[in-house]
Amino acid sequence: KIAFDKMMPGRIKPEYVEADGTALRIYTGVPTIEYNKSEDARMANVTSLYDFLKPEWKGKFYSTAQLSGFDVLLSQEKWGEKKLTDWVRPMAKQAAGLIECGADDRIASGEIPVFVIDCGGQGPYIQRFNGAIHSKLLPDFAQIRYFYIAVPKHAAHPNAATLFGLWWATPEAQQYHWAVRAADNSDYADSMRRKVVIEPLEKQGVKFVHLTIGWWEAQKGLTEAFRRVLKVAMESGAR
Repeated sequence: KIAFDKMMPGRIKPEYVEADGTALRIYTGVPTIEYNKSEDARMANVTSLYDFLKPEWKGKFYSTAQLSGFDVLLSQEKWGEKKLTDWVRPMAKQAAGLIECGADDRIASGEIPVFVIDCGGQGPYIQRFNGAIHSKLLPDFAQIRYFYIAVPKHAAHPNAATLFGLWWATPEAQQYHWAVRAADNSDYADSMRRKVVIEPLEKQGVKFVHLTIGWWEAQKGLTEAFRRVLKVAMESGAR
């Protein structure tokens, strides 16, 4: 347990330190459907995940190998296991394949036309892609995912690791992370992710689910349910 908030009280609020003081929020992800800009016209007609089950979408999109981001749909406030399973089964037959997150280069080149859904939603904001990647968020899976740093109990240099975590909370580190990976912690008032991604969507009425560690702990049986859904996806034809 590390009192990160007490070491940097003007910057780190107590709620940013989760799991009984063992995990410090470093940056947030906002999963979206990412696609090459050449798909603008086709994606303009997508208003639901069910659109990807239509015949014209067969073989025209990819999804993640681990179905990252779909776990939020398992919660009772969203779809639940049966509805997600009933969608995943035909989706797996429709998809061109399952790939890992971090395929921004392949999306920008057009090799991957549409990616349903990316883990963090950074692609459209990474400068080197020159606007080649666009994105779309559908209310059903609107979520803010937190990524953390933790110091292992038996770390060789726990003090250095703690300082490293504190450094990531500084404005300079957050600006660096945005410049390099288009990711920062949307909790902070100076967050670019909050300014250019989250706030515009909230003004449109989008309600985000915050996937904190506490949220996960409150979802009884979600991990087991997700394993079952993933098994259905793999057995239904996606590769």
